[in-house]
Amino acid sequence: MRRTGVTSASFVSLAVLVLAACSALPLPHVIDLKAQIEDPAGAVTTEVGAGQVEELDLRVPTDEGECFVFDDVAPGLTVHSAQLQWIVDIDYEGPELSGKVQARAYATGEGDEVFHGSNTLGPVVTVDLSRPTTRLAGAANLNPDQLAAINERALCWGAVLRGDDVTAQEDGTATISYEVKQLRLRITFSVI
Repeated sequence: MRRTGVTSASFVSLAVLVLAACSALPLPHVIDLKAQIEDPAGAVTTEVGAGQVEELDLRVPTDEGECFVFDDVAPGLTVHSAQLQWIVDIDYEGPELSGKVQARAYATGEGDEVFHGSNTLGPVVTVDLSRPTTRLAGAANLNPDQLAAINERALCWGAVLRGDDVTAQEDGTATISYEVKQLRLRITFSVI
């Protein structure tokens, strides 16, 4: 009988140690934000004149960005880190263009201006205008303000394609279309 008591006490001690260790381990979770986008594809069309310098400002997926609410994900737990991953395909159809176009992703909390300079994610990416299709892909860790939004279980996201010196080789209609292929939020929280 005495031996059984020692075994039970050892088992209880081991169980307490395992539970304590698990509470300190980070628990990862992935949220598929693309599944919440009503229309992950769109296009903008504009007339361009040969030799004229055009200004390009395309905001994806809308001019205000897209907001997501995921209040059913681990309610009551604090998110300690988060990373947004995206893949967006950009297609161009129209007269040959020259110039420099850059793309950048943004994220913020609900109710904030998505495309504000303080909400940038990752580096600026240069788009090659000589290619008909460009894939913009990246991942960026969220800053403390963006994490605060995640802890409210909401996030607004968007991307901007901007070019100030885009020139068409001939007159025509330029169409730039996009499709969000992937948009995932990887979060890590701990049970404390």
